[in-house]
Amino acid sequence: MRVLHLEDSRIDAVITAHRLAMELPECRIDCAATREQFEAAVAEGAFDLIVSDYSMHGYSGVAALEHARQRCPDKPFIFFSGTLGEKRALAALERGAADFVSKDEPAQLVPAIRRALARREGWREQASNPPIQLRAGSVRGMGEGILVIDDEQWLRELFTEILTARGYRVYPAGSGAEGLALYERHRPEIALVLTDMTMEGMDGVAVIRALRARAGGLPVLGMSGLAGTGLYDEAVAALGVRLLAKPLKCGTLLTAIRAALGPVQA
Repeated sequence: MRVLHLEDSRIDAVITAHRLAMELPECRIDCAATREQFEAAVAEGAFDLIVSDYSMHGYSGVAALEHARQRCPDKPFIFFSGTLGEKRALAALERGAADFVSKDEPAQLVPAIRRALARREGWREQASNPPIQLRAGSVRGMGEGILVIDDEQWLRELFTEILTARGYRVYPAGSGAEGLALYERHRPEIALVLTDMTMEGMDGVAVIRALRARAGGLPVLGMSGLAGTGLYDEAVAALGVRLLAKPLKCGTLLTAIRAALGPVQA
């Protein structure tokens, strides 16, 4: 395991490296103290996960997260900072961070790393062999079109692979606006919309409201890593939409889609 650690404090970098070496002896740590060093390391891509401070001289954790999401969206990004705070932490998750850990609670860093890597490997396993998760043939599609809206490219690709393998036609979109435009172009072919909730610009709630205005009876499923936190649950429920919790199990996703579309007609 290789961790890319973005930290401009030499003392904090050494302390963190020592902790990871003690608790994860198989871990190799590559440190970056500046934007240039970080972006060069990201370009090389020789790491499994990023741990980053939030506030740094000449660079910010938010900028680092955005750069990482563009260049290596499949690599988990964890904030490890003493200045994050609850509001910033929530905003970090909305922007795509895998987790956040306060430097006041350093013992939580290694568990957070293990959780993030486990989630990523779980997605990879599902993508490589989705039928293992399924037992009932009734969840297969019959060529129905599904509009998938998610601003994470690797998730769009993953959903496309899984749903295509199970008999659906997929229309992927990287934003709410793109998704609505795609729906207008392919309205007759789209039988269901699967949308992420946390996206820049138009979020999932706005997307669902727009879809309801266009086609009130169109089946829609929401999905979010913040399901159950209260951030989206009430708004989505009020729109008559089921909210699925990320990371999704393949069987859960396909069963929810089949249930929303109704049983396959013999």
